[in-house]
Amino acid sequence: MGELKLKSSSKAFAKFVKDVDEILSKVHTHDKEGNKCDCTSESFVDSRDRLVNVELDFKDGHPSKLLNGWVAADFVQDEIDSIEDKNEKRDQWNI
Repeated sequence: MGELKLKSSSKAFAKFVKDVDEILSKVHTHDKEGNKCDCTSESFVDSRDRLVNVELDFKDGHPSKLLNGWVAADFVQDEIDSIEDKNEKRDQWNI
C-alpha cells in the first residue's frame, strides 16, 4: 500500500493517524522466543496499551483518548494478520 494522503486538513486528526500508524508499524508477529503473538503476548499487550493512550489533541487543550482496549486489540490483531498475509503472498512467489 502506498503513501496515505489525507483529504482533510485537520492537523489534530493527521497527528492522531500518524501516531496510531507509528505504533502499528512496530507490531511483531512473533515474540522474542519465536512464538506467534496473540492477545496474551507481552508485545501484543504493549502495543494495545500504547494505542489506547494515543490522544486526539486539539489546540484548546481537551485531549481525548478515542481508542478503547477492544478496538486497540482489534487494530493490533489486524496488523498481525495483514503482515502474515503479505508474507504468505511473498513466499508463494519465492517457491
